[in-house]
Amino acid sequence: LAPCLDARLQLRVWSDNILTDDPLAEVTLDLSRDFYVARKNMTSVELVRDRLMMTHPAFPGEVRCELDAEAKLMPMEEAISAPAGAGRDEPNEEPFLDREDQHLVMHRDYFAGLAVVRNLADIGGGLWFAGKWLSGLY
Repeated sequence: LAPCLDARLQLRVWSDNILTDDPLAEVTLDLSRDFYVARKNMTSVELVRDRLMMTHPAFPGEVRCELDAEAKLMPMEEAISAPAGAGRDEPNEEPFLDREDQHLVMHRDYFAGLAVVRNLADIGGGLWFAGKWLSGLY
């Protein structure tokens, strides 16, 4: 394990607007105790899956977001012997990430995930259908 003087990990969630990107919430994890245990025993340390409550500095004490996360600290030799793929690339293990997860499929295309766009598409399809019938009557 690499030495780490300040074992903190800051996670931040951003809004993904077309015109601006603003931070929504953040959390800072102090991993110094976990790194100490991993270094002392030269073993991997599992950070079990849990929900992290995230806040915003402008709204202290108010939970603005929840992040479902898990992690594993391990010695370099173990990491080299069990490589992980980038994102959902192979090898896709620990944890397995499903490429066809319903939440991911819905958000692959930014505009397809917007309810307004889906409603406009339905309206447009209805107008096209009605237009065909009207032209058929004349």
